[in-house]
Amino acid sequence: MQHRNVRGKIRYLSAKPGQEGQERGREWFNFSHHADGSVIMTAQCEIEEPDPTVLRNITCHIGPDRKPQNLLVHLTLGDEFLGSGWMAYDAAANQITCESYGPSIGRNSETRDAGEFDAFGTHPVVSDGFTTRMMDLSKGPHRRRLKFFLPSHDHRGATPPQIASLEMTMEYVGEEEKTVEVEHIPMSPLSLC
Repeated sequence: MQHRNVRGKIRYLSAKPGQEGQERGREWFNFSHHADGSVIMTAQCEIEEPDPTVLRNITCHIGPDRKPQNLLVHLTLGDEFLGSGWMAYDAAANQITCESYGPSIGRNSETRDAGEFDAFGTHPVVSDGFTTRMMDLSKGPHRRRLKFFLPSHDHRGATPPQIASLEMTMEYVGEEEKTVEVEHIPMSPLSLC
């Protein structure tokens, strides 16, 4: 195979008074880096607190030019199916398309003009970290305004997928070294159910 995988797990820790440092969720992620420069990012996110719980599975294809190509998302809220969908960027038409379904919205088909935009907002923390690669570190500390298309305005992504947009400012303040906990995830033999 010509690709390289980077895998990991992020724990969501509480900052609420009396619950500081307690795990309130987690996400497992994988980046498949391909020889042409494209990246396939997958993540499974479990948010236990606040209630209701959210289980989110995403797959995002980022092209060699760092432009998002497509995004798949499946959401469960409180152990009930919330919705699933597919978003895609059509560079030739400069449009974002979304095809989705959820019990509360039924079948959803929509297209919007993309204009200038930077990324898909997918909601996993690892995706936010990957998006920081858009900052030009050679400029030193600076700010940059970014435009995202995302499948939900909810801060937990806990709505059926529909096209939403968001602008935010990202700031590069400098470099810092951090030591993080590493968890060994044992590999088990493949079994089919």
